[in-house]
Amino acid sequence: MRYSSGSQPWHSRPFSIKAKKVQWSVATDGFLLVALRTAGASPGHNVPKDELESMLTATSKSAVEIPVSDLKTWAGEPTAALISAGDVSPEHQGGLLGISIDRRKLSYLLAPVPFLTVSAWLYASDTIGFESEGGTWRAFLAGLSGGIDEEPVFQVQQPKRSTSVFDLAEEVGIE
Repeated sequence: MRYSSGSQPWHSRPFSIKAKKVQWSVATDGFLLVALRTAGASPGHNVPKDELESMLTATSKSAVEIPVSDLKTWAGEPTAALISAGDVSPEHQGGLLGISIDRRKLSYLLAPVPFLTVSAWLYASDTIGFESEGGTWRAFLAGLSGGIDEEPVFQVQQPKRSTSVFDLAEEVGIE
């Protein structure tokens, strides 16, 4: 998903796209992408339909549920200044799901989010996908080049596994 911010014409204004019979309103700057299920909107022209359709229909069994308030606290408050693509100082970097991200971009992404939790997963080797409960909101955040060194790393709390024989049997496919 990583492009030079504003370098693609379809980055300049929101558009809609249909992915597997579901209509989405989409806005992106090339580093952040936000999509909402909708009844309809302006169709996008010259958008990478296959790539966007793949993002909007992706599922992951490795998704983890994360409290939005925890992510907002870790990312910090959004600043009033716009963030340019190359303007990432070490104090704004952080590690999430094994990749390096700009925490300021995450703070902008999460600022208007009213949900208590989001599911998060590694969509590609350098992009994190987020989804609301019920799947009406999706967002993607492109990672930064390079690995995670001594950046603050968000610690995902793993859900407690049930030790019930019935739950374990269901997990391995025994009915």
